[in-house]
Amino acid sequence: MVLSKGSVADAVMASTCIPGIFVPIEKDNQLLIDGGVMENVPVLSLQEMGADFIIGVDLNAKQSFIKPNNIVEVLINTINLTLASATRLQTERTDLLITPDVSEFNLYDTSQVSALIERGYSDSKKKIEEVFQ
Repeated sequence: MVLSKGSVADAVMASTCIPGIFVPIEKDNQLLIDGGVMENVPVLSLQEMGADFIIGVDLNAKQSFIKPNNIVEVLINTINLTLASATRLQTERTDLLITPDVSEFNLYDTSQVSALIERGYSDSKKKIEEVFQ
C-alpha cells in the first residue's frame, strides 16, 4: 500500500514497523508494516506513479554487520540480510543508484543519526557530481 494522503504520523509509524518487533499499524482493514519488507527501494511503486527518472538509495549495499548481542539484534540482522538480497534486484531498475557507505555505523545506535545524515549527504553529492559532470 502506498500512503500518498492522510496522516504523516501514521505513515511514518507504518514505515518503521519492523515485523516481530513493533505492532503493525491498521489502516483500511489492513495491517501495515515496514514497506521495505516488500520493496526496500520502491522502484516499482515509482514507475507505477509515472516517474521518468528514478534515483534509488540503497543503505544495505555497503553495510557491515556486528555480532548480535540479543534476539532483537539477531532479528534485525536477519531482516537486513534478506532485504539486501531483494534490494539488489530492485535497484537494477534505477536510473541513478546512490549507495552511501554506512559500514562503520552501528545499526542500533541512534546517537549516530547526525553522522549518518552527513554521510548520506556527502556520498549522494559525490555520486551526483560523478554522473552529471
